[in-house]
Amino acid sequence: MASAWRRRRWGQLALAAAVLVLLDPGAHAARKKGAAAHPPAEQRVREATQRQAAAVELANAGRVAEAVVEFQACADLLDGLESRRIQRAQVVSMLGNAKTLMGDIAQGLEHWIRAVKLDPLLADARQNIIKALHDQGRYAEALKYARKGAKLQPDHVDFLVSVGDNCKAVRNFTCAKSSYHRALEVDPDHFVATFSLAVAHRDLMELNEALPIFERAGQISPANPAVVNALAVVRGDTCLWGKPDFSDPAYTEGKGNRFIRTAKSGLPERQSPIHPLLLAYYLDDPELLKAVVASHARLAEREAAVYVGQGSIDRETNQPDVNARVRKYFTFENVHKVLLPSHRLRVGYLTADIHDHPTALLIHGMFLPQKTGGKIEVYMYSYGPDDGSAYRNLIKRECEHFKHLERKPYLEIAQEINRDGVHILVDMKQHTESHALHVLALHPAPVQVAWLGFPGGVGNGLVQHVVGDAVVSPPEHAQWLEERLALMPMQVSYQVNNYKRDPHIGTHTNPFPPPSDPAWRTADVPAGNGVRYTMLNHARKMKPQRFSSCMTILERVPESTLSVLSRHNTTGDNLRRESEARGVRGSRLHMAAVLGKREHLRRMHVSQVYVWCVVVRCVCMCVCLRVSTRLCARVFERVWIGKQRVQVRMRV
Repeated sequence: MASAWRRRRWGQLALAAAVLVLLDPGAHAARKKGAAAHPPAEQRVREATQRQAAAVELANAGRVAEAVVEFQACADLLDGLESRRIQRAQVVSMLGNAKTLMGDIAQGLEHWIRAVKLDPLLADARQNIIKALHDQGRYAEALKYARKGAKLQPDHVDFLVSVGDNCKAVRNFTCAKSSYHRALEVDPDHFVATFSLAVAHRDLMELNEALPIFERAGQISPANPAVVNALAVVRGDTCLWGKPDFSDPAYTEGKGNRFIRTAKSGLPERQSPIHPLLLAYYLDDPELLKAVVASHARLAEREAAVYVGQGSIDRETNQPDVNARVRKYFTFENVHKVLLPSHRLRVGYLTADIHDHPTALLIHGMFLPQKTGGKIEVYMYSYGPDDGSAYRNLIKRECEHFKHLERKPYLEIAQEINRDGVHILVDMKQHTESHALHVLALHPAPVQVAWLGFPGGVGNGLVQHVVGDAVVSPPEHAQWLEERLALMPMQVSYQVNNYKRDPHIGTHTNPFPPPSDPAWRTADVPAGNGVRYTMLNHARKMKPQRFSSCMTILERVPESTLSVLSRHNTTGDNLRRESEARGVRGSRLHMAAVLGKREHLRRMHVSQVYVWCVVVRCVCMCVCLRVSTRLCARVFERVWIGKQRVQVRMRV
């Protein structure tokens, strides 16, 4: 689906087309000299200009296929007219935009490259090339076009920013920061350059440098939601809490909370600027989360409707019309044909995470029983990268049908699912990175289900069911979901695990040495004989009220310590300051390093108690778990579910 930046480019080119209709510099010069233009050429120019304007109208109305025909005819009419070289470059660039709107990224890129050859100063086409190459991971090629643009137009800040973006993509942060600084020399108030510089510092874990630059970006564009999102992430990752704190219940009401105001802006007609997953991390507000989730799902459906010609673009907002809806696009003849002969249920799994990713670590092994005579015929639709990892190779062997669909347009993915006659489509991403909401919006399967990916619903009818269990999605919380809850049987978790067959751990029940073994001395755990509590989540999940609960536990258990996973150099300083403010010595906090998986699990074995702060289906929980030698756990201290606290007897 074409993103917002392409639609903005479209509006700019549409304006250029209108100007060409009103002002015809070539013909004006010819009339001024008193020499009549060659009739065929003049006629071709007139017809080409009319077709160009008509094509823009068709594209704005969502009739993209017809617009492509008009743009191509316009480009053909202008072919060979040297005086119309710039106009032809603009038309070819528009043709590239239209091809991209239809999902043909390769053709779009080809037309943009042709446009830049016709007019090297056509900045919009060059930026589109850079963006398309960047999105495909072709950073060296994108960098070449960006540097050429910066050389031809040294005062064009966007090219300098693009140089920085592509340098950053190949981990050349020195080049990236230098390019952003050069851009800010040209325009000190350029928001994107400022924001990108802050992101570069953040990616280098230089959060002390990143934070003031993010705040500067907020001064340049106070209403920009990207700043609110970024500040929430940086403050959360470093546990830099203060007023207003995005997660503090004392600031969840009223006009003082910028995060809340930003999340609600545009609702219900427009998409919330705050990402649903970020909202789930920072606020225990299931009602707001439900509304934000629905807004993102609605936008996905509107974009899908425009993509398949069932909706149009709103000219004022350059967004899909709010009334755009996907009418029944697929039929299910194949579904009915395959069920009776085989008597096997076809279940498709849709995800981008079949690589060295936590999802792949969890699910490998679950499909093998179905391949060897099971009642379910498994189809895996993997639209993420093929990293050749052991996890991916295992899952490929276990699935009866494995479809590699990386970089395929979502319409092609939906068509593949529908052709296969899948009865139930299980989406494993929902509102997380690299989601497939646009595929779900086209409804390629008669039953669509959400499982595993996101701590909430999907919204807008994109799926009918959400899979959970009685702990992570209690029936009494069903009101916060639009979908029906499909609960796993009692004593069964919705999250599958298969640690025994993990290729990086081994197949033994307990592959680690006992705690008395000297090897434990290297397990990155605090010294001492007290109880060792360990929290190895992202630090952003450790909110002030949850941290206070942990400090209460340390107060009540003498000489106990708490290990917290620290990905940033400032997290430890901030948490120790917070612990001292709560009356607990900072030395009782241990900042655990990021380790490889085997060493990471070894550290969990040595810890007596694991503290788990997790966002589940509709609520947030902070749970203390007793860890046994087989990584089993039991709830023993206190559980927080939303605003309700459940007391359970403590055993150490």
